[in-house]
Amino acid sequence: MRARFDQALTWGQRVQTAWAFFTSAWFKTFIYPTVSSVLTGASGILGGIPLMWVLMASALVFMAVTHAVLRMYEIQQWINPANKLAYIQTVLNLDLKGSKALAATPGGSTGRPRKLEKMQVGVELQNRATFPLSVIVSSGETSIATKHPPRSIYPRQPILIAPGHTFRVYDDPILMEGNPALDN
Repeated sequence: MRARFDQALTWGQRVQTAWAFFTSAWFKTFIYPTVSSVLTGASGILGGIPLMWVLMASALVFMAVTHAVLRMYEIQQWINPANKLAYIQTVLNLDLKGSKALAATPGGSTGRPRKLEKMQVGVELQNRATFPLSVIVSSGETSIATKHPPRSIYPRQPILIAPGHTFRVYDDPILMEGNPALDN
């Protein structure tokens, strides 16, 4: 009984290996077109078709099958939403309190510490698809230390992003109540 179970398990592994091989991308993009072309050529020669037409038909079959496989991959890629919207970076906007002298001096240095009025946290995203994406921000949670922004209305309005473009999504500003700004 044990030997039959081991033998069945071995055949199951062989079938699984064969299935993985026949459904691999390499097999589909290289072997399918080649086998189709060879079968076309062999049936043309066995059917007594002139060699010029056999060669022409084999080349056309190879091109057609290759093109069909690549278009199927393109459609699968186009339908699948994975990896179309890429995270680029986190963005932090600061509103600083300062005197008029701070704005008037070159470089803005007066020697007095600046104070934070508001901070706003956001993310920069990029559309890596070959078609426009409609993005809807359904929720947002940000905090800086123990401070949270006032909650705005979610979901936000849809945004249409062109292919290859980046965009930023911000949460509401957080009031910092004049905390000192740390300079680097």
